[in-house]
Amino acid sequence: MLKKYYKQISALGTLAILYILVTQINFADVVLVANKVRGEYLLAAFMAYIGLNFARTYRFYRLLKSQVNFWKVFVISFSHAFINSVMPARTGELAYIYYIKREPTIGFGNNVASLFISRAFDTLVVVLCTLIAVPFILSAIVDKTQVILATFTGGALIVAVFAFFIFWETKVIWLIDFMFGILQLKKFDVGNKVLEKIKEALGAIRDVREPRLFLDTLLSSFGVWVCVYLMAWFVALGFGISISFWGTVFMTGLPALANILPFYTVGNFGIFEGSKSLALVLMGFSKELAISFSFVSHVAEISLFLLPGIISYLILARKIKP
Repeated sequence: MLKKYYKQISALGTLAILYILVTQINFADVVLVANKVRGEYLLAAFMAYIGLNFARTYRFYRLLKSQVNFWKVFVISFSHAFINSVMPARTGELAYIYYIKREPTIGFGNNVASLFISRAFDTLVVVLCTLIAVPFILSAIVDKTQVILATFTGGALIVAVFAFFIFWETKVIWLIDFMFGILQLKKFDVGNKVLEKIKEALGAIRDVREPRLFLDTLLSSFGVWVCVYLMAWFVALGFGISISFWGTVFMTGLPALANILPFYTVGNFGIFEGSKSLALVLMGFSKELAISFSFVSHVAEISLFLLPGIISYLILARKIKP
């Protein structure tokens, strides 16, 4: 029942969260923040986004075992990021699977596994960077005890889940197989096909345990997130927000980790602003400034994805080789 109306629930959730946030601010504050924009910082943010895409492309390229042309993956990555930034409920992730599926050299298991592993390493790196950032911003945090406790507890849980899927995928496969048996889904052809595809994808995950590939994936993931933090920092400075690099790491980490929640909104609006505003308020910024900047920065970041994303989408739609 809930699954049937999930998109409608997501849309209503978006409107509800946005309504709560909008009632907390004066739109004059939003205009004031927007009017402070400095073009040179936004240009620097765009260059950081290009660097981000290079790191993200290299990671996909390695996880796909170099079986897809690097520049084609580069174009796919731009289009995937743009679609994912505007689609509800993370459905934009399917764009990557669709694009890679068109490559005859890549099987379904490796296709899905490359995306899953990328997201798993993203989460791990965000947790590690957020933990590193906390000591640098501790003096600015209002409620130090709760922030430290929540950060380390959440970090430990996420690292544990990461280790479970990456290093004990055989147990995950056994658990899923057991659940399919209990629910009697194996009686149906569709159930068996779904189970087969899940096993294929999870089985492909074991490849990342190879030391060289694991190191490449980890380092490229750090490269991705260094560029994300630089992009967010330049956007903040471009709108006149006085914040340190480590403050930006903490501010960016909360919306990234909020994506793990099983509730998604259209274009991530609402959750992005709410979690980013919370991070800024915890660091001592006023509620009005935090919410105003969160709205403006979200629009700015989507705008950075716009030009390369649309061009890449058109290239892939017309099947033009990059």
